[in-house]
Amino acid sequence: MKSISSNHIRFVRVAGLLSLLAFIAMPLRAMAAQPVQPSAQTSAPNNGSANMRELQQKYMQVRGQLTQIEAKAIKSEPELIKKRQAFREQLIGVMKKNGDDPQKMIDSLKTIGQQMKDKKLSDSKRSELLGKARQTQMGLIAAERKAMQDPKLMAARKELRTATMAAMRKIDPKTDKLLGEMRSIEQQVIKAHSGAGQ
Repeated sequence: MKSISSNHIRFVRVAGLLSLLAFIAMPLRAMAAQPVQPSAQTSAPNNGSANMRELQQKYMQVRGQLTQIEAKAIKSEPELIKKRQAFREQLIGVMKKNGDDPQKMIDSLKTIGQQMKDKKLSDSKRSELLGKARQTQMGLIAAERKAMQDPKLMAARKELRTATMAAMRKIDPKTDKLLGEMRSIEQQVIKAHSGAGQ
């Protein structure tokens, strides 16, 4: 049970970090949306794992709604596209300055995503690729966190976040409610994980 909780809390944290307002790259968000597969030893049905799957499904449903709202908001405000692109270039520039290569990691995730589409892929190979994807994701997250210590970049993200949220609220007034639901689900997963570890 504990291993299932660990997998799912890792999924939520990764999905959250790479969610709507991470602004690194769309392919990365798509990779993060892939649920973590439970191992054969933990696949036996029980109330705990069923609840985790339900929470994960609800999380992805809400996140999907927010992604659609975000896409509509960006389409409705061309200036927002320019701001996002400028921030992305600024972020990647700081990451490179720090000695990281975000594009290489993003390309790696794209390649893994393509390989995962192969229906003939063995379970062992699929597990290996998922491991590589998680490792690459964590490396990218670490690089982003390090870059975000830059004061100018922090200010730029705050400005972009504010502009994006304002545009999303114009498109759909339920934006704040949906964001609240996401946070609530994350807290439920953390609480369930803590209980399972006792």
